[in-house]
Amino acid sequence: MRIAEVETGLSWERIRTEMDRQHMGEFLGKDGHFLQRSELTTDQRNILKKLKIKPPKTIEKLVPSS
Repeated sequence: MRIAEVETGLSWERIRTEMDRQHMGEFLGKDGHFLQRSELTTDQRNILKKLKIKPPKTIEKLVPSS
C-alpha cells in the first residue's frame, strides 16, 4: 500500500476508491456470452501507469454458443 501511495502521490483510500469503480459485466446473447469491463477513467489510467501495471483487457472472456 505504501509503495502505491508513494508512486502515485495519492492516499491508499483514494487509490482503492478510484479502482473500486471499475466493474465487470456479463453479457449474454444468441451468439454466446462475454465478460466486459467498464471503460477506465483518466484517474484509473494514471494510477495504473504510475504503478507500471498494464490495464486489464476490455473483453475478458468470449464464449461462442454451441
